[in-house]
Amino acid sequence: VLTADDCANEGGEYQGDDTSCDPNPCPQPVLDGACCFESGECVVLTTEDCANEGGDYQGDDTSCDPNPCPQPVLDGACCFESGECAVLTADDCATEGGEYQGDDTSCDPNPCPQPVVDGACCFDSGECKTLTADDCATEGGDYLGDDTVCDPNPCPQPVLDGACCFESGECVVLTADDCATEGGEYQGDKTVCDPNPCPDPNPAGACCTADGRCFIVSFIACAETYHGDGSDCDPNPCPQPTIEGACCFGDGACEVLSRPTCEVENGSYQGDETTCDPNPCSGDGGGAATQGCGQGWWKNHTDAWGPSGYGPNDSVSRIFSLPDALSDFGDDSLLTALRYGGGSGTNGGAKLLLRTATTAALNAAHPDVNYGLSLDEIVSIVNDALASEDRRTMQDARQRVGESNGGGCPLE
Repeated sequence: VLTADDCANEGGEYQGDDTSCDPNPCPQPVLDGACCFESGECVVLTTEDCANEGGDYQGDDTSCDPNPCPQPVLDGACCFESGECAVLTADDCATEGGEYQGDDTSCDPNPCPQPVVDGACCFDSGECKTLTADDCATEGGDYLGDDTVCDPNPCPQPVLDGACCFESGECVVLTADDCATEGGEYQGDKTVCDPNPCPDPNPAGACCTADGRCFIVSFIACAETYHGDGSDCDPNPCPQPTIEGACCFGDGACEVLSRPTCEVENGSYQGDETTCDPNPCSGDGGGAATQGCGQGWWKNHTDAWGPSGYGPNDSVSRIFSLPDALSDFGDDSLLTALRYGGGSGTNGGAKLLLRTATTAALNAAHPDVNYGLSLDEIVSIVNDALASEDRRTMQDARQRVGESNGGGCPLE
């Protein structure tokens, strides 16, 4: 009991003059303390709240730091390699060599991986594999039981046989021992006699002659190209000779070409083994000169090249400039260019142009041939066409520079 001033000085709350402390009118503080649960958890609660929560009150003003609550012994499922499961503490599980599955885990149902049980599985081939019973059945084998082994091999071994060859060329399926006993040559287990693997005692095959004919004879009897024992002439495997003839163009130009090449170049084929010397072609010539020795003439008269300033072994690139895509032709000799056979695509067009252009260049460069174009004109036309890498452009250039090739050779 204090005066109002003293109460204020003491930090209290004055209840009024003449009030009494009996009974005590002051609000009482809520007392609490540490409350322990079976899980070992500690929570600060009042004694009433702790009782309501099913905890154990540790006393007023007790603290949860440090935790005063008894800690439970935690355990869980422990798995062993055998697939067995036991409820143990983590430490006991480790001591026993098991794998702890976690606190409060259970062994019902069993969480542990079960070991794969396998055994020897036998196949008809005599092979043995270690498989599970299910896998053995799936692969069509015979399961010998859990934990059986393949070493040593417990599987029955089949009687193996194969093709046995005799000197006569006859083939018989026998075991290796029986084949040896009969004087044959064993070809290996599971080999067969159909088709017959045995060497023919009198082998023969396709024999090709230079003119493309094919005959079935022995290697010894073949005087030319033998294609091997057992090879056939149907279809004919022999290379067929390329047959060429004169091919005429609308401007009167003539080239010796094969029939297919002549047709591709829109020429008129004059027949097999016809020639351009003398020129069988008619045409107005588009104003071209009447003189010009043909490709075949220059190819067969290399001794007449001298006055032109060129020789048969000079390279194509000495006269003509070729783009990178056609540069390989630049290393060929001029005589090789006269022998070009043409072909499809850009390369084929370039060969045909260079063959005609080489003929035209020799004519234009020779002082005794009155050719319709100068060498410079020919080189310019041909270089532009080659640079285009376009077959149609090359064909047009070929007709322009070759108008008088074979049109009358003054050097004969």
